[in-house]
Amino acid sequence: MTDIIITTMHFDQRRYPDRRRRNWKSFAYAIYKGRRGSPRRYEEQQQPHYIDIYEDPKTWLWLVGIIGFCALDAVLTLQIIDRGGVEVNPIMHFLLEMGLSAFFYTKYLATAAALIFIVMHINFTIRGIPIRRILPVIFSFYAILIAYECVLLFA
Repeated sequence: MTDIIITTMHFDQRRYPDRRRRNWKSFAYAIYKGRRGSPRRYEEQQQPHYIDIYEDPKTWLWLVGIIGFCALDAVLTLQIIDRGGVEVNPIMHFLLEMGLSAFFYTKYLATAAALIFIVMHINFTIRGIPIRRILPVIFSFYAILIAYECVLLFA
């Protein structure tokens, strides 16, 4: 009869702590040095995909422009209201009644959250229209709105 000897091996005999643990350095590295700029295979590039690295400078210009227009819209709206205008958006009107901070921060955060969502899905399509084409459209709408507010203020 053969005796089976079972030995217990102790696998956790590391000298150093596990280098794969999550900490703030891992998070910072993922934000600034993400690895997914695009899929590796051609077939995957043809499908919707998420990325970590946004290298297109036009995307960043659209984003900065839209955020800038958002802040300018808030300031111009307040100027128009000071001169006797009325906020026609019921949600923004309610926020104005709560205070200027509530109005401005809600407007800014809602715009920023929408832009974050759009950028996360920049390589997706809606009914065949690429999401990346939405940023210039939003920018154009804001430009028209700013021009209209300037006409109201200075005419």
